[in-house]
Amino acid sequence: MTAALNEELVEAIDAIGTTVWSGETFRYTNARREPLSGEGARRFGARYNPRELFPVVYLAQPVQACMRELERAVANQHLTVEHLLRSAPQVLHTIDLTEIDVLDPTQADTQAALGLENSDFTGDWGPCQEVGHAAWFLGFHGVLAPSAVGDGVTLALFDHNTPPSRIHLKSTEPLTLDIYRSLASK
Repeated sequence: MTAALNEELVEAIDAIGTTVWSGETFRYTNARREPLSGEGARRFGARYNPRELFPVVYLAQPVQACMRELERAVANQHLTVEHLLRSAPQVLHTIDLTEIDVLDPTQADTQAALGLENSDFTGDWGPCQEVGHAAWFLGFHGVLAPSAVGDGVTLALFDHNTPPSRIHLKSTEPLTLDIYRSLASK
Protein backbone atom coordinates (compact mmCIF):
# COMPACT_ATOMS: atom_id res chain seq x y z
CA MET A 1 0.00 0.00 0.00
CA THR A 2 1.34 3.43 -0.93
CA ALA A 3 0.66 6.47 1.22
CA ALA A 4 -1.18 9.26 -0.58
CA LEU A 5 0.89 12.33 -1.38
CA ASN A 6 -0.44 15.57 0.14
CA GLU A 7 -0.36 17.94 -2.85
CA GLU A 8 -0.88 21.08 -0.74
CA LEU A 9 2.09 20.12 1.40
CA VAL A 10 4.18 19.48 -1.72
CA GLU A 11 3.40 23.04 -2.87
CA ALA A 12 4.20 24.50 0.56
CA ILE A 13 7.52 22.65 0.78
CA ASP A 14 8.43 23.58 -2.78
CA ALA A 15 7.80 27.25 -1.89
CA ILE A 16 9.94 26.97 1.27
CA GLY A 17 12.81 25.38 -0.64
CA THR A 18 15.92 23.75 0.69
CA THR A 19 18.52 24.75 3.23
CA VAL A 20 22.09 23.64 2.53
CA TRP A 21 23.42 21.79 5.58
CA SER A 22 26.74 20.20 6.51
CA GLY A 23 27.73 18.50 9.74
CA GLU A 24 28.86 15.52 11.74
CA THR A 25 26.05 13.12 12.62
CA PHE A 26 25.71 9.88 14.55
CA ARG A 27 23.83 6.63 14.20
CA TYR A 28 23.78 3.40 16.16
CA THR A 29 22.97 0.07 14.52
CA ASN A 30 23.22 -3.61 15.17
CA ALA A 31 26.76 -4.68 14.31
CA ARG A 32 25.44 -6.84 11.44
CA ARG A 33 23.66 -3.99 9.64
CA GLU A 34 25.00 -1.76 6.92
CA PRO A 35 25.80 1.66 8.40
CA LEU A 36 24.21 3.66 5.59
CA SER A 37 21.20 1.50 4.81
CA GLY A 38 17.70 2.87 5.23
CA GLU A 39 16.10 -0.46 4.37
CA GLY A 40 14.79 -1.13 7.89
CA ALA A 41 13.00 2.22 7.95
CA ARG A 42 11.61 1.54 4.46
CA ARG A 43 10.26 -1.83 5.52
CA PHE A 44 8.68 -0.76 8.77
CA GLY A 45 8.14 2.98 8.38
CA ALA A 46 9.37 5.63 10.80
CA ARG A 47 8.74 9.26 11.72
CA TYR A 48 9.56 10.75 8.27
CA ASN A 49 8.75 7.88 5.94
CA PRO A 50 5.59 5.86 5.43
CA ARG A 51 6.05 2.10 5.47
CA GLU A 52 7.34 0.44 2.27
CA LEU A 53 7.65 3.67 0.30
CA PHE A 54 11.31 4.81 0.40
CA PRO A 55 14.42 4.16 2.52
CA VAL A 56 15.61 6.66 5.10
CA VAL A 57 18.82 6.71 7.12
CA TYR A 58 18.06 8.26 10.51
CA LEU A 59 20.90 10.30 11.99
CA ALA A 60 21.25 12.43 15.11
CA GLN A 61 23.28 15.40 16.26
CA PRO A 62 24.85 15.68 18.81
CA VAL A 63 25.94 12.19 19.85
CA GLN A 64 23.91 12.54 23.08
CA ALA A 65 20.74 12.75 20.98
CA CYS A 66 21.77 9.48 19.34
CA MET A 67 22.14 7.88 22.78
CA ARG A 68 18.68 9.17 23.80
CA GLU A 69 17.26 7.61 20.62
CA LEU A 70 18.83 4.31 21.69
CA GLU A 71 17.25 4.66 25.15
CA ARG A 72 13.83 5.34 23.66
CA ALA A 73 14.08 2.43 21.24
CA VAL A 74 14.92 -0.08 23.96
CA ALA A 75 12.27 1.34 26.30
CA ASN A 76 9.68 0.79 23.56
CA GLN A 77 10.76 -2.87 23.55
CA HIS A 78 10.55 -3.04 27.38
CA LEU A 79 14.31 -3.56 27.59
CA THR A 80 17.24 -1.65 29.04
CA VAL A 81 20.26 -0.33 27.19
CA GLU A 82 22.42 -2.64 29.30
CA HIS A 83 20.41 -5.69 28.22
CA LEU A 84 20.56 -4.74 24.54
CA LEU A 85 24.30 -4.04 24.53
CA ARG A 86 25.05 -7.32 26.28
CA SER A 87 22.78 -9.45 24.09
CA ALA A 88 23.16 -7.92 20.61
CA PRO A 89 26.39 -6.12 19.65
CA GLN A 90 25.76 -2.54 18.58
CA VAL A 91 28.05 -0.08 16.83
CA LEU A 92 28.20 3.70 16.70
CA HIS A 93 28.74 5.31 13.31
CA THR A 94 30.03 8.84 12.80
CA ILE A 95 28.85 10.17 9.45
CA ASP A 96 29.89 13.47 7.88
CA LEU A 97 27.43 15.13 5.52
CA THR A 98 28.53 17.85 3.13
CA GLU A 99 26.22 20.41 1.54
CA ILE A 100 23.04 18.39 1.53
CA ASP A 101 19.77 20.05 0.55
CA VAL A 102 17.30 19.62 3.39
CA LEU A 103 13.93 20.81 4.50
CA ASP A 104 14.60 22.53 7.83
CA PRO A 105 11.56 22.72 10.12
CA THR A 106 13.70 23.56 13.16
CA GLN A 107 12.47 27.17 12.89
CA ALA A 108 9.01 28.22 14.07
CA ASP A 109 8.12 30.03 10.83
CA THR A 110 8.87 26.93 8.75
CA GLN A 111 6.88 24.76 11.16
CA ALA A 112 3.92 27.13 10.80
CA ALA A 113 4.16 27.08 6.98
CA LEU A 114 4.05 23.27 7.14
CA GLY A 115 1.16 23.21 9.61
CA LEU A 116 3.32 21.50 12.24
CA GLU A 117 3.31 22.03 15.99
CA ASN A 118 6.03 21.06 18.46
CA SER A 119 3.96 18.07 19.58
CA ASP A 120 4.10 16.65 16.03
CA PHE A 121 7.83 15.99 16.45
CA THR A 122 7.25 13.72 19.44
CA GLY A 123 3.75 12.33 18.94
CA ASP A 124 1.97 10.43 16.21
CA TRP A 125 4.11 9.95 13.11
CA GLY A 126 1.36 10.91 10.62
CA PRO A 127 2.09 14.64 10.17
CA CYS A 128 5.86 14.11 9.94
CA GLN A 129 5.43 11.22 7.50
CA GLU A 130 3.41 13.51 5.22
CA VAL A 131 6.19 16.12 5.37
CA GLY A 132 8.89 13.52 4.70
CA HIS A 133 6.93 12.00 1.83
CA ALA A 134 6.48 15.41 0.17
CA ALA A 135 10.15 16.40 0.66
CA TRP A 136 11.31 13.04 -0.72
CA PHE A 137 8.95 13.43 -3.72
CA LEU A 138 10.48 16.85 -4.44
CA GLY A 139 13.98 15.34 -4.48
CA PHE A 140 15.22 16.88 -1.23
CA HIS A 141 18.13 15.06 0.39
CA GLY A 142 16.38 14.89 3.74
CA VAL A 143 14.56 16.56 6.61
CA LEU A 144 16.45 18.21 9.47
CA ALA A 145 14.07 18.43 12.41
CA PRO A 146 13.96 18.89 16.17
CA SER A 147 14.82 15.65 17.92
CA ALA A 148 11.89 13.71 19.34
CA VAL A 149 14.00 12.91 22.41
CA GLY A 150 15.03 16.38 23.58
CA ASP A 151 17.91 18.66 22.68
CA GLY A 152 19.48 18.11 19.31
CA VAL A 153 18.27 17.35 15.82
CA THR A 154 17.28 14.35 13.79
CA LEU A 155 18.26 14.18 10.16
CA ALA A 156 16.12 11.87 8.06
CA LEU A 157 18.47 11.30 5.11
CA PHE A 158 16.86 10.19 1.86
CA ASP A 159 19.85 8.20 0.72
CA HIS A 160 18.55 7.52 -2.80
CA ASN A 161 18.12 11.29 -3.34
CA THR A 162 21.53 12.21 -1.92
CA PRO A 163 24.69 12.06 -4.05
CA PRO A 164 27.06 9.52 -2.46
CA SER A 165 29.89 12.07 -2.59
CA ARG A 166 28.09 14.09 0.08
CA ILE A 167 27.93 11.22 2.58
CA HIS A 168 31.12 10.08 4.31
CA LEU A 169 31.24 7.27 6.86
CA LYS A 170 33.95 8.69 9.11
CA SER A 171 34.12 5.90 11.69
CA THR A 172 32.43 2.85 13.13
CA GLU A 173 33.22 1.65 16.62
CA PRO A 174 31.74 -0.90 19.00
CA LEU A 175 29.12 0.64 21.27
CA THR A 176 30.01 -0.86 24.62
CA LEU A 177 28.23 -0.17 27.88
CA ASP A 178 31.13 2.00 29.05
CA ILE A 179 31.12 4.05 25.85
CA TYR A 180 27.33 4.43 26.03
CA ARG A 181 27.52 5.64 29.65
CA SER A 182 30.29 8.08 28.79
CA LEU A 183 28.42 9.56 25.82
CA ALA A 184 24.99 9.61 27.48
CA SER A 185 26.28 11.50 30.52
CA LYS A 186 27.91 14.37 28.60
